[in-house]
Amino acid sequence: MKNRLKLEKIILGIKEKISSFLLENKKILVACSGGRDSVFLVYLLHEVFTRFELPLSKLSIVHVNYHLRDKDSNDDESFVRALAKKYSMDCIVLSTSYDKHEGVQDWARRTRYDYFERLHLEQNAIVAVAHHMNDVAENILFRLTRGSSLSNLIGMNEMNSFVWRPLLGISRKNIDDFIEELSLKYREDRSNLSTKYTRNKIRLDILPRLESMYPGASERIVNTITDAVDVVEFAKKKLEKDISSFKNDKIPVSYIKELPDGMCFLLFDILLGKIGASSIQLSRSNFSNFIDKIKSGQRRSRTWSHSLAHGLSLYYDRGFVYIQKTDSL
Repeated sequence: MKNRLKLEKIILGIKEKISSFLLENKKILVACSGGRDSVFLVYLLHEVFTRFELPLSKLSIVHVNYHLRDKDSNDDESFVRALAKKYSMDCIVLSTSYDKHEGVQDWARRTRYDYFERLHLEQNAIVAVAHHMNDVAENILFRLTRGSSLSNLIGMNEMNSFVWRPLLGISRKNIDDFIEELSLKYREDRSNLSTKYTRNKIRLDILPRLESMYPGASERIVNTITDAVDVVEFAKKKLEKDISSFKNDKIPVSYIKELPDGMCFLLFDILLGKIGASSIQLSRSNFSNFIDKIKSGQRRSRTWSHSLAHGLSLYYDRGFVYIQKTDSL
C-alpha cells in the first residue's frame, strides 16, 4: 500500500490517545452514519484495538436513524449494524423522527449531540466523530461568509468536552485514498450531494474549485487560520488580564478607544463568556455600530443601550461599557 507509512503514523497517534482514555476507564463510542468518513474511522479505531490487544468491550458504534430518507435511512442502519457485527462491536442505535420545529439540519445536529452527551454521562464515554481537515476548511469558509470573530472561525478542536475528532489532520483526499486501498465499503447519502444547503455547496462546489486551482488549498486555509487564531489567543490573554482589573467587568470607554476594532470584537467575546453566553455566535455587525458610536463620541444620553440578539444588550453607562442579558435587569 503506497500510503502505508502515513496510515501507520495515524494509527500510532490514535493509539496514544486511546490509551489515555482507557487509563481513565472511559469507553469510546464511534459515531457512524455509514458514510465513507465514519466507516474509515470505525476501521481505524478497530484496527488500533485489535492490533494492540486493547479490550474491545470498551469500543462501540453509535448510529442515529433520523428516518428522513425512508428506506434509505433504514438501509443505513442495517449497514451500520452489519459493520458492527463484522468487527465484533456493540452497536447502539437511536431511532427518532423530525419534529419540524426547527430547520432539519439544526434539528439533526442537536438531536445527535444531545444523544451523544447522554451516552457520555451514562457510560463515561468519549464520542469519536469523523470530521477531517476539509470539514474544518468548509467550516471556516462558512463562518467567514456569515460573519464570525477570528477566535470562533475554526469551531472544531480535536477535543471538545466529550467529543473527539481524531481525523482533523487528515484531508478528504487522504481518506478517499485509504478507503480505496483498503477496499472499505460504505453508504452514500444522496442528500449530501445536493447543493440546497450552504455547507453542501461549499463542500461540493467551492472547495473543489479552490483545490483544482490551488492543490492543497484546504490545508493552507486551515493552517493560516490556525496561525491567526494562535495570535488571537495570545491577545485574548492580555485582554483577560486587563478586564480582571476592571470592577464588575465594566470596561472604561477610554480603554476601548485605545483598542483596534478587531481587539474590541475579541473583548466582547470574552465578556460574553463571562455571562455564560460563550456558545452564542454574534457577527461583527452586531457590534460595529456600537463601537463606532463609542469611538466617535456620539452619545444620546449618559446611559443608553444597544440590542444585540438572543436576549443580550450592550450598555453604555457614564463612561463604562458592559454586556448583560436583557432579562437580568
